[in-house]
Amino acid sequence: TAYIGYLAKTIWPVKLAALYPLPVDLMIPWWKISGAGLVLAAVTFFAIRWIWRRPYFAVGWFWFVGTLVPVIGLVQVGYQSMADRYTYIPLIGIFIMMAWGLHELAARRRRKKQWLAVSAAATLVILMALSWKQVGYWKNSVVLYEHTLDVTSDNYVINYGLFKTMEHKGRYEEAVAFALESLRIHPYYSSARYDLAGVLIKLGRYAEAIEQYKKLIKFKPDFAKAHVGLGIALDQLGHTEEAIEHYREALRIDPELEKAHNYLGNDLIKIGRIDEAITHFKEAVRLDPGYAIAHLYLGTALKRKGLLPEALTHLSEALRIEPDFADAQVELGNLLMD
Repeated sequence: TAYIGYLAKTIWPVKLAALYPLPVDLMIPWWKISGAGLVLAAVTFFAIRWIWRRPYFAVGWFWFVGTLVPVIGLVQVGYQSMADRYTYIPLIGIFIMMAWGLHELAARRRRKKQWLAVSAAATLVILMALSWKQVGYWKNSVVLYEHTLDVTSDNYVINYGLFKTMEHKGRYEEAVAFALESLRIHPYYSSARYDLAGVLIKLGRYAEAIEQYKKLIKFKPDFAKAHVGLGIALDQLGHTEEAIEHYREALRIDPELEKAHNYLGNDLIKIGRIDEAITHFKEAVRLDPGYAIAHLYLGTALKRKGLLPEALTHLSEALRIEPDFADAQVELGNLLMD
C-alpha cells in the first residue's frame, strides 16, 4: 500500500504531511491491500512484457520497487507508515520511466519540441506553486502540526507533538486537549499519558494526574518515573504513606533515580524517620551533584541531627548551584545565627 501511496503523491503531490501515522491496530483494510497488489502486479507484468521494446520501463520500475525495499516497512522503524523523504532515490526510477515515456509519446507528434517545451513549462509552474505553498507549512511547529492533522487521520503522534509545543509555550489547558485526543486514538501511548499527568500536576489537577499515572502503571508497571510522578501527586493531596510506597517501587525498578531518592527522603522526614531520609538525600546528591534542592533537604536534615558542619557544607552548596534559592538562604541564615 505504501508503494501505491508514494506513486499517488508523486503524480498528484497534495496532502503531503510531516508524518503519515501507522494505524494503531496495525491493520490495513483488505480492499487497500488487494487494490495495491493488483496495481503492482499489473505494472510489473507490463515491465517484463515490454522489457525488450521499452527497456526504460523495466529499468525504471524495478529501480523504484527495489530501492524502496529497505524502507517499505518489512522492518518497521518509527511511527510512520511512509515518509516522503524515503522516495528521494526510488523516484529516480519513476522519472526514468516518465522521461523516456514522454519522449516516445512526443515522437508521434508533429511539433515534438514545442509540445515538450509547453508541457515542461506548465509542469514547472504548477510544481513551483505547490512547493511554495508546501514550504509555508514549515513556518513553525504549530502551523506544521495543524496542517498535518488536516491532511491525515487518527494522527496520535502529531497530536502529541502539538501537546508538547503548547506545554513549552505554557499554554497548558490547550496542551491537555491535544494529549487527550492523542490518547483517545492510542490509549496505550505511554509518553502522552506520562506527560499529560505532569501537566495536570502543573495545573493543580492532582486527582486527574493520579488517575492518568495509575492507568499508565496498570499497563506499564515497570515505568519507574510514572511511580515517581504518582508519588508527587499523592503528596500534594496529603497521602504521604501511599506516596512513599510508590517512591520505593520506583527505586526498586531503577535505584539511580535521584528524584525518587529526594522525594522519598522528604516524605520520610514528615513521618520522623530522619536517619533513613538522610541516606536517601545523600544518594540523591551523589547521583546528581548539581541537585540544589536535594542539598537543601540534606542540609536541613543534618541540621536537625546536630551535624552542623556537614549541614553548612550542603546548604552552601545549594546556594552555590542556585544563588537565588530563597529557602536555602533562609536555612543557611538560621544555621549561622545558631
